[in-house]
Amino acid sequence: MTYPCITALFSLTIHEIVDDATDRIEEIFFKTVARIRQTTGPNPLQRPGSRPRTYLLMQAPPPPPAAAQAAAASAISETPIINQIIDAFGYVIYLTLAVLAVWGIYNIILVLGGLRRATLNARPNPLLKQIEPLLEKGQFDEAIQICRNPQFRFTALGQLVGVALQNRARSLTKIKQLLVSEFHTEIIAPMEIRMASIGTIVRLGPLLGLLGTVASMIGAFGRIGSSAKVNPTSLAADIALALWATGGGLIIATPMMIVGNAVHARIRRLRDNTERQLTEVFDLLEDTGVIGTAASKPQPPAPARRPSGSAR
Repeated sequence: MTYPCITALFSLTIHEIVDDATDRIEEIFFKTVARIRQTTGPNPLQRPGSRPRTYLLMQAPPPPPAAAQAAAASAISETPIINQIIDAFGYVIYLTLAVLAVWGIYNIILVLGGLRRATLNARPNPLLKQIEPLLEKGQFDEAIQICRNPQFRFTALGQLVGVALQNRARSLTKIKQLLVSEFHTEIIAPMEIRMASIGTIVRLGPLLGLLGTVASMIGAFGRIGSSAKVNPTSLAADIALALWATGGGLIIATPMMIVGNAVHARIRRLRDNTERQLTEVFDLLEDTGVIGTAASKPQPPAPARRPSGSAR
């Protein structure tokens, strides 16, 4: 008798626990359904008079909190400004590349013009041919005036011969040192400064182009990340514009490098020709006896001699 009683009591306890759990589940289910109806409204697929059904998988997700909405709105409002700044920076790079190109062409024109004026390659040398008879006669001022004529005043040889004649009272060694300093300071140095600017443009052009490409690519990928739908045509145009920056830098640097090397070769040729011509000038000055010849100074009058028979 003891075991049936225990079995009946145990069955009753389990039945009560199951009933209590079922009630709790039903209560939670109906509360959840009521809450879903309050947020989403009635089911449009429900037929009139039928049992209310709620399709949990078809319901829209709950709206985000106010903080998330504010953060999303601020991100959407800030992204176009960043893209505009990056686009403006890219256009500044393009403008800088254009300025570099114009500046390089300007320097090349100046250097080539200076080389054309400074070079005197005619054989026989017309300047030495004109000043040789004047030096033999001792007409140094006339020879200096010929060096200052428009035909020879901008040539390297004309400037150096004029300096040598103006300092003819010095020794030959002093004159050579003076002419070397004059040649490198007044003739070669301005051209070297222009060539240094061209070299800077050659090195800076590809770097600026690469910087413009990186900035444009950042803007393009920023637009991809900030918009839901991306137009492939607009994206391809942005990438092409980005690559044109590097292409522009290379287009500027490559001709500048070629022309710069050619100009350097012409400057070396000018230096060699001028040194050879100066050797002829020094031989002419030594042959005519110009070296060590100072300008004639008026002699002071000789003191009057007393007559021999005068009284003291």
